[in-house]
Amino acid sequence: METTIARKITITTFGEIKEDAERRTKQKPVMGVVGIVESYGTEQSQYGEFTRLYGDFIALNPARSKQVRAASCILPNFMSKKIVSELDRLIDGETGEMGKTEFAISFFTVPDDSGRFGYVHVAEPLSRPEPMADPLVKLLARHLPGEAAKLLGEEKPKK
Repeated sequence: METTIARKITITTFGEIKEDAERRTKQKPVMGVVGIVESYGTEQSQYGEFTRLYGDFIALNPARSKQVRAASCILPNFMSKKIVSELDRLIDGETGEMGKTEFAISFFTVPDDSGRFGYVHVAEPLSRPEPMADPLVKLLARHLPGEAAKLLGEEKPKK
């Protein structure tokens, strides 16, 4: 799969899709996005206020065999708000440092005559925004699953 490094990921990362008449008749996938969010900022554009997420993101478009990686991501506001809410919850009360959160979302177009092009974008969260697991615990779980279960308190009691 071809990988491109981009400045940002948005709903139009893989190009305009308005010319696709098939989108006006059935649901079609646009892309999947996964990310680790470290911070965010609120910005203004000609279309109004939006949130830019900062961290590490990958957008996939399997139909075009393309993958884009970027350090910032602009999602539709209804999705950004959920992620920002989780980040705000993770702020350390003593140091003011923000935690990290991870997410996975799949974007589709669905037919809708009220949309500008005869369709609208919808998002399906593949996971809830949640605090990022400790990378060392993930590594431990991959190589020593029993020890990781003990560390996480997930070990099942012996009968």
